[in-house]
Parts: sequence; C-alpha cells; structure tokens
Amino acid sequence: MKLKLAILAAGVAALASCGPSYRVTDPNTQSPNSNSTMPDSSGSMNNHDSSSSMNNMSNQSNSSQTTTTTTTTTSPTTSTSGNTTTSGNTTSSSGNVTTQTTTSVTVPSSISTSFSSQYPNASGTTWSNYDANKVPIDWELSGWPAPENGTYVANFNVDQYPYYAWYDANGVWIGSSSAISDYKTLPAPVSKMITDKFSDYTVTSVNKETQKDKTAYEIEMKNKDGKVKVLADENGNVIKQKVVNK
Repeated sequence: MKLKLAILAAGVAALASCGPSYRVTDPNTQSPNSNSTMPDSSGSMNNHDSSSSMNNMSNQSNSSQTTTTTTTTTSPTTSTSGNTTTSGNTTSSSGNVTTQTTTSVTVPSSISTSFSSQYPNASGTTWSNYDANKVPIDWELSGWPAPENGTYVANFNVDQYPYYAWYDANGVWIGSSSAISDYKTLPAPVSKMITDKFSDYTVTSVNKETQKDKTAYEIEMKNKDGKVKVLADENGNVIKQKVVNK
C-alpha cells in the first residue's frame, strides 16, 4: 500500500514540474501567411500600358492620314514631218478628257514640187483634201472642171495675202484664187464695168481666179434687192452673171 502511494506521488510531482506548454505570437511580428497573396499590380500596370499604347497608335494613325491631289495637263502639240502636217490639242479637266485632232494629209512629191515651182514665196502653207463646203470661190461660176476624189488644196500666203491652190490626184494644177481686199487695185477695165453696169450695187468681195493662162475676177455685189455674182475677165468683159438671192 505504501508503495502505491509513493508511485502515485512521484507521478503527480513529475506532472507538476512539466507545466502547461503555450506558444505566444506577437501580432506585430507575424510573418505573412504563405497562402496569402499580395495584390498583383503588374496586371494593372500591363493593362494600363496596353491601353496607352493603343491610344497612341490610334492618334498616330489619325495624324498620318494623307490626301494627294494630282493634276495632269498636256499642251497642244504640232509636228511636221516631210509633207505631212499634223496638229493636235489635248486637254484634261476634272477627270474628263477632251481631245481635238486635225486629219493629217500626205502630199505626193509631184504636187509638192509643182507647188514650190509656182509659188516660191509662199508662206504658212497647209494642205487638206478638197471639201465642197470649204471653197472660197463659186466653183460653178468659175467654169473650172469639177474636182474629183483625191484633189488636194493648199492654203497659203504670198506677201501677206491669202491664197488657195487646187491640184488633182495626178499632180495637175487645177487653178488658184486670191482674195482682194483693196478694190482700187482692180484693173481699170474691171472697175469701169462695175461703175457702168452695177452703179447701184456695193462690192462686198472680190477673188482673183487663175486657171492655166486665164485670169478672171469673181465679184460679189449687193443692193436693196439682193446679191449678184459676176465673173469678168481682165478687159472688163462679163463672162458669167449669177443672182444669189432676191
């Protein structure tokens, strides 16, 4: 019995000497929990940088817009090669192109040689094909042979006076005409004929017509009743007379 009491007392004493075990932690020195995560500011910064970069790119794109205007103008051109004359005019405006070009005419060398021999002092010569709507004289009144296809027309100046000359396709000269603006230079017999026979008319135009060895004057006159055309030779003889209108 005494032995049991002794063992019990020893056990109680041992328990008393050990005492309770506690762990005290200072809240101010507590380490972060390994499971806790600090706010990640890098994501926010990255988002901000991305947004800023996109805005800058947008601003640069807007500021780099470019408007380009191109205007093209072509000047009139004229070129002459041998006996061929070509002239043209090209313009461009507001996207619409308008183009004007005259038909080129190549004159046979036989005609060119004949013309140069007849009119060595000719200047400003231009060639074209015969056009009945662009004849400066009354062809019917002149009595010249009717022009055929392939007839060439030379328009030129001699001493600043305008001339026309016609050549057939074979290079044969048909005739020539020149306008006379100073009626006082008409041969005296022609002027007298006008005064004697057409005293109540006023002269409106005169063309001197030359065909082979013949020279005639086509005179157009008018009065209150209408117009007449007269073809007279150098001696004042009326070859033909034609009423234009009444």
